[in-house]
Amino acid sequence: MNIKAEQEQCVIFGGNMSQIGIKLADNFFSANCAKILREYRKIPISELKKIVENGDLLMTCDYIDGAGIKQILSLYDELLNNGFKCILFEDNEETTPELLNNLVNLYRETEYQVIKEMEREAEFEN
Repeated sequence: MNIKAEQEQCVIFGGNMSQIGIKLADNFFSANCAKILREYRKIPISELKKIVENGDLLMTCDYIDGAGIKQILSLYDELLNNGFKCILFEDNEETTPELLNNLVNLYRETEYQVIKEMEREAEFEN
């Protein structure tokens, strides 16, 4: 499924959440590519091959899904380390791993601040 189709699917289900995604820069599928992708996607190799050859996104997540973004970045690094060129997307725009890492760090800091605030509130209640 391409980015446009994923956005339309999001709208159909009631939201218009921004998406983060990754795809290969070329549409070349190989056994090494399949091995890497199977670590992240538990779907048949024939389906993975179809996704790659169609130039579709290999993996997507919501913009606010820190764990999903980490998975995409991990896949990105693994593909790059094995000689595959890939492209990261935020909605329909190419993005960089640095931007996504900054986003993950921001989510981590926010989570930490929320936990600290909850701990302070719990202390006041006692």
